[in-house]
Amino acid sequence: MRAVWAVWTGVVVCALALWSALALPAQAAPASAVASAAVSVHPVDAVDMARLQGKWYEIARYPNFFERRCARSVTDDLKLLPNGQLHIINLCKKSDGSSDSTSGLARPAGATPNVARFEASFAPPWLNWVPWLWNDFWVVALDSDYHYVAIANPSRDHLWILSRTAKLDADSYHQVVAQLRAQNFDIDKLVLTPQP
Repeated sequence: MRAVWAVWTGVVVCALALWSALALPAQAAPASAVASAAVSVHPVDAVDMARLQGKWYEIARYPNFFERRCARSVTDDLKLLPNGQLHIINLCKKSDGSSDSTSGLARPAGATPNVARFEASFAPPWLNWVPWLWNDFWVVALDSDYHYVAIANPSRDHLWILSRTAKLDADSYHQVVAQLRAQNFDIDKLVLTPQP
């Protein structure tokens, strides 16, 4: 029985490793990315987790595997849990008009809850014990009124601009883009998200 359990555990771990590799494929860095690495990605100084709660509308994003079915109306609803983690519900409309949703957790990567470095996992809850299913996501731009936020990973492979409203005014959009450009994010890769 123990031998069967060991084999089954090995199969599950191998399958998870393959799933993780497919979900977040490694990409060879082009010369422009190597040059941009000279300017480090910096998270904002602090984030008030309670103020981060609530509904956010996706304004723009880098194309990514896990939102490949999302055509429009992408939102993230964040709820602060008693353990200090954020429960995330991502909703969107597919091209056929049907809805798609995923849920996950984000937890502060630092010792204090006001740190702007998070680890997030969208794996099934029973797999949250697997360390490599948690990925780094940092708050790299944040409006003082929490009207907009930009979230990215430190390698600049993923980037989202979110707003409290379905439309972000031009001045605010230019402000967040300027902050991202200063950290050498490739603004040309951003794809605007249609919102209703």
